Amino acid sequence: MDRASETSAVDLLLKLAAEGRLVMDAADADAVLSGLRRTLLIGHTRLADAAVARGAGPAGFTADALGQKVIDLSVAELTEPGRPRYVLDELSKCVEALSLVTKLSGFGDHFV
Repeated sequence: MDRASETSAVDLLLKLAAEGRLVMDAADADAVLSGLRRTLLIGHTRLADAAVARGAGPAGFTADALGQKVIDLSVAELTEPGRPRYVLDELSKCVEALSLVTKLSGFGDHFV
């Protein structure tokens, strides 16, 4: 999937949420929102760790200095610059959409 279609899919999700047309069970929405927020926190933390490692030079990328997932993220950034940050930005939009769903809810145990 290219970035244009990813963006349009997330934008569609936001549009549906803003229009009140995104329907989700309350418990499911809470679980998904919680998971997305946790993923965002982990992703931003790893990006920050990778930035610190880059500042330290080659010694910053040893197995002792960083976890493998941060090293993998750094490699992903090298192979496709900006991609990890872009993915986190798109994930933030998904959180925004689900947050809209919960705010616009007024229909019992379903978010509409």
